[in-house]
Amino acid sequence: MATLWNTKVYCENSSTSLQEVESDFRVRKAILQSRAKALYQQIRCLECGNGQTIEYSGAPTANEMRQLIWDLLVEGHSEEDIKGVIEVKYGHKVWMTPPLDTRRLFDFSLPFFGVAVCMGLLYFRYFAPKSPKVYARQLAKVNVETPYIYERRLIDMLTPPGRK
Repeated sequence: MATLWNTKVYCENSSTSLQEVESDFRVRKAILQSRAKALYQQIRCLECGNGQTIEYSGAPTANEMRQLIWDLLVEGHSEEDIKGVIEVKYGHKVWMTPPLDTRRLFDFSLPFFGVAVCMGLLYFRYFAPKSPKVYARQLAKVNVETPYIYERRLIDMLTPPGRK
């Protein structure tokens, strides 16, 4: 009631009407609501396990975060200030798209590095061109006596018994 009285006194002292003040109030409220909604969509609910934003969450923490954001917007803080307050109070895990951090960059790149090393090992083991030394080693593993054994068997078959 006091705010209505102050508004009426303000209207009587200036040339603005009550309708203009109310429309100005509605415009400011709509702007604050749109800014708050944009912030609500950027923040993850800490209690919901499915990554839901605080805009649609009914958890007590989400209600507390929404009230904090609204209070800071009404006080006139910028969105960067509000984001800073939220991050200090709840940590960097509240953001739907967390900022890139060089400490976490190693954690994200480790699986890709592991896959690249495994593919490199597989390539050099099975698909890389082999050097002549490798072929020479493979040829050296062939039994040298093999041709002699076949020749000896052939001679044994052709020689009549008792002539050996």
